[in-house]
Amino acid sequence: MIRRTLSLVLVLMLAVMIQPASAGKKKPKVKPYKSEEGTIAVAHPVFYDATGTVNSVTAREFESTCAVPASNGVDAYVFEVPAAYQSITASVKAVGVEKTPGSYDLDVFMYDKDCAVKGVSNGEGTDETGVMPAGVAWILVGSYLGEPAVSVHIELAPYTPPTF
Repeated sequence: MIRRTLSLVLVLMLAVMIQPASAGKKKPKVKPYKSEEGTIAVAHPVFYDATGTVNSVTAREFESTCAVPASNGVDAYVFEVPAAYQSITASVKAVGVEKTPGSYDLDVFMYDKDCAVKGVSNGEGTDETGVMPAGVAWILVGSYLGEPAVSVHIELAPYTPPTF
C-alpha cells in the first residue's frame, strides 16, 4: 500500500514538473489586415430579389465560378480572405473612398470556400462594419447606392467581444 501511494505521488510530481512541449507557447497573433483597393463602377440597390436570386453581375459570376470574377468591380468587388483569417472569427470593415463623401452605402456578403453565403452585413450608412464568422474565404462588397467609381478596401482584425 505504501509502495503504491509512493508511486502515485512520484507520478503526480513528475506530471506537474514536466510540462507538455506546447505549454507556454502562445498561438501566433493574427495581425490586422488591410486589402488592396478595388473600384466598384456602379451601385446596385438590389443584390437579391424576393426569391433569393442574385441580381448583381459580379456576384452572379462569382457564385457560379467560386473565384475572383472577370467582372470584378462592375457592380461589386470580391476579396479573398487571407488564410490566417479563414479559421477565426474577425471584425470586418468595408471602407469606401470617393469624390463626394457620404454618397455611397457599402454592403458586405461573406462566403465560405464553396461560395455559400455565411453572413451578410448591410446596415445603413457609408462604410460597413460587421463580424465575420470562422470559415469565411471570400468577401464580396457591393455599393447599395452612390455615384459611380467608389474605391473600396476591406480591413480585418481578430474579433474581440464587447464587454459590458
